[in-house]
Amino acid sequence: MILRDLKVHLRTRGEATLSDLARDLDSAPEAVETMLDHWIRRGQAEKRMGACHKSGCCCATKQATVYAWVGK
Repeated sequence: MILRDLKVHLRTRGEATLSDLARDLDSAPEAVETMLDHWIRRGQAEKRMGACHKSGCCCATKQATVYAWVGK
């Protein structure tokens, strides 16, 4: 069921960091990353380098990795 929960959550948000997803799903980051890999292999999600944090801090040397839902 958590795989489906991750799908729904990421699809609703559009994109999120691993730490945000782990916190929101109350799961270990390693477990969430494994599930994200499942969706990436199926072409439904992708891993991206985020240019800026929503807080407005843009730091070229420390970009956050975000996961984005690209499927239907």
